[in-house]
Amino acid sequence: MLDDMPQEPAAELQAPQGAEELGPPVFEDEKPIGMVIKPPQRRKTLIKEEDKAKVVTSLLKRFNDDIQDRTEWAANRIQRVAKYRGWREIKTYPWDNASNAHLPIIMTDVQRTEDTLHNAVLSTRPVMNAKATDRPIQR
Repeated sequence: MLDDMPQEPAAELQAPQGAEELGPPVFEDEKPIGMVIKPPQRRKTLIKEEDKAKVVTSLLKRFNDDIQDRTEWAANRIQRVAKYRGWREIKTYPWDNASNAHLPIIMTDVQRTEDTLHNAVLSTRPVMNAKATDRPIQR
């Protein structure tokens, strides 16, 4: 029954638009399975050696400046942590092994302040609300 029906001639395989740039179609057992994609042409950028040296020098200078800017901050942080945790040096004044008790004033005050702020923020529900600042766009 199907043999009696007129058959249309097989249409030629049409490549998608712009596929000519990709290359010819690939066939397996006379059936198209895809297009061969050519890698893109890379542009050769010519950077002069002196320009490369300038860039590297600039990056190294910025890196070293950044590290140097942080050294004072890092030293101060160590002092703050030591005070917070009560790390003390051995006291030799007015006599050897004199009392050097740690009074946790900073630790107590900091923790009290953190707890107060934490409770103030998280006691409201929801913590944050969104509010539109501009009128909606009319379409």
